[in-house]
Amino acid sequence: MSASAVGSGWASRVRDAWTALIGDAMRLGARDLQRVLDASQALALDTGPGDFVGSAAAVLDSLIGGDLVGFNDLDVTRASVGVSFPLEREQPAPWPNSPSEALQDHPILIHFLSTRDPTPCRVSDVTTQRRWLSSGAYECFFRPNGQRFLLAVPVEHTGLRGAGYTISRSSSNFSERDVQVVSAFQAALTLHHRRNEVAPTAGSPLTPREHEIVLLLAKGLTARAIARRADISPGTVRKHLQNVYKKLGVSDRLAAVDHLRLNGWL
Repeated sequence: MSASAVGSGWASRVRDAWTALIGDAMRLGARDLQRVLDASQALALDTGPGDFVGSAAAVLDSLIGGDLVGFNDLDVTRASVGVSFPLEREQPAPWPNSPSEALQDHPILIHFLSTRDPTPCRVSDVTTQRRWLSSGAYECFFRPNGQRFLLAVPVEHTGLRGAGYTISRSSSNFSERDVQVVSAFQAALTLHHRRNEVAPTAGSPLTPREHEIVLLLAKGLTARAIARRADISPGTVRKHLQNVYKKLGVSDRLAAVDHLRLNGWL
């Protein structure tokens, strides 16, 4: 692809993102509009993909607030799902060994797959509270952490694959104002994800953060050096590595790197 074609594509994405942002912003008050613009600027100043997911999660949390902010990487065709919680304060309860099975009746996932509508939405927008609380997805993923209310913000959606953020709360639902603020911010968030190439790795069961850590491992960095590079604690690096080993069915760093290389994921 020529440089001019790349430049043209980038200009088109910028134009589309900011056109959408302006349209959503028209429904916001001056204070909320300023908050969205400040959040968009904060992401624009972010320097690279190493800590982009964590930075984006922190900005989302500052905009509307939540108990847990997750980044989700889904591939329905391969029945794979990767979920990470980028903010260090979060220590969610363990998830099931086969999370893809528990997601089959997730109302927001069903909504996105059936409508292909990338608009941010709450669980309460697509199903009743009674059905939500009786679903397998709620029982496996949200009940153990006491989370009853959920808002999803897609950033990538291609066929049966996609990625996005979820913000959950235990005590109160997200307001219409919360949805409007996130909707206005979504265009900038999606644009910056594309800039930083944070997207599902074809076929890999790892989340973008886990994949990033294995990439740094492959370069010979220690856990402490990785922690400094990714702006997280060494303990969080070790936790990510435990998840990587479990997902790949390996027991050490060398085996994890070899497994990803063998499958063309590294």
